[in-house]
Amino acid sequence: MELRKTRVENLIADQLLKTKNKENFQEFWNAVTTGVVNFSYIKKDGTTRYTMGTVNPEIIKEDLGEDFDYFKSIFALEELEDGEISLFGNQNFPNTFHYIDLSSGEPAIRQFTIDTLKFPDEVK
Repeated sequence: MELRKTRVENLIADQLLKTKNKENFQEFWNAVTTGVVNFSYIKKDGTTRYTMGTVNPEIIKEDLGEDFDYFKSIFALEELEDGEISLFGNQNFPNTFHYIDLSSGEPAIRQFTIDTLKFPDEVK
């Protein structure tokens, strides 16, 4: 996976994020980079996934154990400049957001389409 740096304004300009979702996504980004958050999103099959996750491996270092360096290389927040966010550079799915899922036992990388985000939300 390759980190793709961008800004929320670029996502809107590229029609990857609806303007009405801008504030919510920015709030989510601020929370998910500094902690573990509860949120949900609509999966491709139309069902809702309730989850808990982060994009900051530093705050869950113990949970990641030997895999910490791997997760740190993927979620390299220190490479972002002020105001930047990270998505992953997939040409087929440019609006896909990856995160470290902590709701299924073992930490795992999952993804969702950014316009389907519901935040804040409670894990069901």
